[in-house]
Amino acid sequence: MMLCRLVQTWMSLDADTHRPPPRWCERHLASCPACQRAGNATAQLARRLTQAATGLRQPAPPFLASRILAAARTTAPSSVSAPWRIAWTRVAWALGAASLAILAAVTWWPRVSSAFDPATSVVHVAQNPPDLAATLPFKLPASAHLLAYGARLDEPLEREWQHMVADARTAARSLAAAFVPETALEY
Repeated sequence: MMLCRLVQTWMSLDADTHRPPPRWCERHLASCPACQRAGNATAQLARRLTQAATGLRQPAPPFLASRILAAARTTAPSSVSAPWRIAWTRVAWALGAASLAILAAVTWWPRVSSAFDPATSVVHVAQNPPDLAATLPFKLPASAHLLAYGARLDEPLEREWQHMVADARTAARSLAAAFVPETALEY
């Protein structure tokens, strides 16, 4: 069914271009009567349209090409818009360069390690009230275990962040290698 739609679409396109269908299309047409009927109807319609259009054709007026070229020359863009175009191009390049500089600064700036240490920053850890601990059906973990677990919570996110920064650096280097001239990279 899907192949039939594809073949019928191909036959409709070929009716306009008058090219023979490819071999795979001919093989399908030989084995599918529905596509044969659709192909014959499309070819018949194309022949009728071509015959009807032959009587309507008119010759092109003399010197049509030279009139078109003359009109194109007189409607050329004026020199007044050229400085604005140059100015906006410079602004766009400046904004792009500033964006790349900010991206590079954020990406390659030495990362300041956080001085936060959960074990030393907690001044006082509240003790579990004895009445609450006795009513719970499970034993509460010690505060040292909770602090150690909390310190390891950000490790997967930190690794993912490092991978993202490495990917951004690789992409920036690849773009720089592809689009920035080598003479600009030497400075």
